[in-house]
Order: sequence, then C-alpha cells, then structure tokens
Amino acid sequence: MKPSARSWTVQEQLDKNERLKLSDVNELQAWMKGEQHLPSIPDEQVVLFHHACDYQIDKTKETIERCYTLRTTIKEIFYNRDPSHKYIQEINKVLSCTPLPGFDKDGNQVIWVKFLDTDPEKYYLGAAFKQALMVMDVVQLQYGPVPGYVFILDGKGYSLSHVLRSSLSLYRKFVEYAQEGSTFFPKAIHLLNASTVIEKSLLLVKPFIKSELFSVIKFHKPGKLDTLLQCLPEDVIPDEYGGKAGSLITIHEKFYNHLLEYADWFKEEEKWRVDESKRRNGKAISKNQKSERSSTSEDSTEQLSLRTLAID
Repeated sequence: MKPSARSWTVQEQLDKNERLKLSDVNELQAWMKGEQHLPSIPDEQVVLFHHACDYQIDKTKETIERCYTLRTTIKEIFYNRDPSHKYIQEINKVLSCTPLPGFDKDGNQVIWVKFLDTDPEKYYLGAAFKQALMVMDVVQLQYGPVPGYVFILDGKGYSLSHVLRSSLSLYRKFVEYAQEGSTFFPKAIHLLNASTVIEKSLLLVKPFIKSELFSVIKFHKPGKLDTLLQCLPEDVIPDEYGGKAGSLITIHEKFYNHLLEYADWFKEEEKWRVDESKRRNGKAISKNQKSERSSTSEDSTEQLSLRTLAID
C-alpha cells in the first residue's frame, strides 16, 4: 500500500460535514509551515486533528504540537512501527486490539481488547501500547473522522504477574499522549471482568488521568455482561460475548492481515517528527524530557508502588 493511501478524502468530509471548513485546513497548514520544527503532514491528517478538537483552531494547534512532540520523544511506542516485525507479530498472538465491524447506535467505532494468551512471560507493555496506537492509526486511515470511540477491555487473565512486568512511567507517557496528543477520545471505556487486581492497578495510574477521561470508565463485574449488552447493539458484539458480530479471533486475524498492508504508510509516518533544532524558543515542551532525566529515581518509585500492590 502506498504511504498516501486512504479510503476517504478531504472533499468527502467537506461535503458531508458543514462544520469542517477548507479555510480552517488551509490556515492550520499555513501555521504548521511557520512552525519550522513541525513536520509536513497531509490535509487528511489535519482534518483528523480538527475533528478531534471539535473544530477549534487554537485547540487543534495545541494538539498537533503535543502529538508530534510526544511521538518524537516516546521512542518506545512511536519508533520501528513495522507491522511485520517479530515483536508486533508476537504481541498480536498475546493480545487482541481489534476494531469490530459496524458501529454503535451513535456511530462510534468499537475497539475490543482481550488477552489471547495470558502467560505473563509473553506480555510486554511497550509492545502492547505500540500495537494499540498502530491499530488506531489504521482505523482512522480506513474510516476517517467518526463521532467517537468505544473501548471494550476484557481483563480476564490479567494478574499481578502482568502488573509487575509493567512500567508506571510508560503508562504515564501513554496516557499523556492519549489525552493531549491523540486524534481519538473515548466516549466510553468498558472494563469487563474487572478483578481486584485491575481496580487496584487503575488506582496507581489514576493520578495521570484527567477527570473527563476517568468519568467514561465503566466497570463490569465478572459474569455480568448483561450491562454491556445494554450499551452496544448485538451485531457489534463478538459471538463469545453473546453478540452476533462473529468470532473475535477471526475478526482479529482478519484485521491484523489488513494492518500488514500499511507497512509503507508506517514507514512514511515515522518521518513526521519534530526537529527540535528548528523550534523557535529552542526548548522542547515535552514533559517526558523531565521524566527521562530523573528516570532512576522514578523507576525506583514505580517499582515500590508495584511491589506494594502485589503485597496488598
């Protein structure tokens, strides 16, 4: 697939959305050209940012700035994003992060996340985050702007051993990007099979999460899927969960094959990074730089927190 390939165009979005103005897209592109440290990106990408920011020019500029600064500094997630790489292949055997066919009643895209293999030794948080954000990029390339996103996270099989293989500093970076630099904001996050381990883990990362994001998280106790069925149409929910969308593993495998087609696009996207030498004030604005300078003490603190969770 060519790096520029998409299944939608700016003109199509202009034709069906009166809030989207070509003049806004042109203004944002002109602004980016004036900010020489920022990369040059296609108009379609600008449309995604503007849509995610409710068509507010200043907010869109801020999000573009944060996005590419964070994509430049969070190397664990945003570099070497080759869908055929062995680490991505391996995490796809361990964890399914898959857009489901169809949308909910409000037109939101539904993303289902579930362990396929619960062996903690095969679980790598950085690879999981990389996989998830690669999926979201391809979803938006394929479907363009949608009203929002609904995430279903099945916690079955998530254990203290998984927690102890995690990194609070990487969670912090991921949450920072999701809240400040991404083009997707969850309309709802459903946590299925929410065990005590999951609830305590969430408390550890809660300080990083803004109240508006935390407020969309909904807990579903083990065996209580009837509450989920009330939130989503049957034809969107996988068969294993009482719906009629088909087998989740089949949907997952089909989408991963689709992901492989975007290898050239991911290679091209990796050029869309910030050149700090050209930033006018000469200083990076990423919070991550501070955390990197104090990584030793931060790592010690996070390990203490994770060990405390294990003891509790």
